[in-house]
Amino acid sequence: MIGATDGREAMEVASREVPQVIVMDIMMPEMDGFSAVLGLKKSETTQRIPIIMITANPMYHLCQKESEWVGAAVFLTKPFSPTRLIEEIRRLLSSQFANLPLDATP
Repeated sequence: MIGATDGREAMEVASREVPQVIVMDIMMPEMDGFSAVLGLKKSETTQRIPIIMITANPMYHLCQKESEWVGAAVFLTKPFSPTRLIEEIRRLLSSQFANLPLDATP
């Protein structure tokens, strides 16, 4: 697991490390999660990484629509169970590898 403290750092780390999945909070200093996701989706290096957006914002229905618009794969509201997060990560990873040719090595 790799962490970042704000949206700008998240973009830098994701570009450098190219993780299989990103979990991104919407509310962050320097750059919010929406802006960070837009930046990640513009880069060839990171555009295919599935992103799980999370928030505690009481206007979650608006955040969900915005998350879909910027290209997030999953939207979760806090609090959520760790089991739910793990399930979503597993689902995203399995769908990533389902499209690989049989002789491909992940």
